[in-house]
Amino acid sequence: MSNSRRVVELFYDVISPYSWLAFEVLCCYRNVWNIDLKFKPAFLGGVIYGSDSLNAMRFVTAVAEKGKEGDTLERVSRELWTRKWRTHQDITQPASLTDAGLKAGLSANEVEEILTLSISQPIKDKLKSVTEEALEYKERSGWGLTLTSLQPRCDHYSSILCLSEQLLNTILKYCKFTFFIQQQTHTHTHKIKKS
Repeated sequence: MSNSRRVVELFYDVISPYSWLAFEVLCCYRNVWNIDLKFKPAFLGGVIYGSDSLNAMRFVTAVAEKGKEGDTLERVSRELWTRKWRTHQDITQPASLTDAGLKAGLSANEVEEILTLSISQPIKDKLKSVTEEALEYKERSGWGLTLTSLQPRCDHYSSILCLSEQLLNTILKYCKFTFFIQQQTHTHTHKIKKS
């Protein structure tokens, strides 16, 4: 069996809770599954009509293009998902993007540069290009944006089925773990209040 890591490309949009789930699972298990995870910010509105994440995804694309891949790109993406889905905050306005960037660990100067870059034609073109790449996968599989592609390319459906089984197992473990943590946190908080 080969020790070489497989490359997994994750096409995602912070407007999608399904992309968020895939993002968290793949980030968590990339070493266990021996994969190199490549983030591909794409615009879901280009795949499914009605998404309101264009500004956010241009911002995320600018973060990636600014050379802030890896941990910084993860933190910015996670912060935008958290704002949208956990705290129900805006992710479309520059002030919201600034706040998300700052909370993700970018400096005020970096955020300002990224905001300026995010409205430039090269970033618009990059996001469009990655979205078109995601559409190619969608056309072949009939699935939405949460697709991953495995390199070297192999039978797409068997790859998805394999990842789906792994994701399902991970989700079940994560749900149990989250429930356990919530119980522990609640018990601990309750004890502190009684003392």
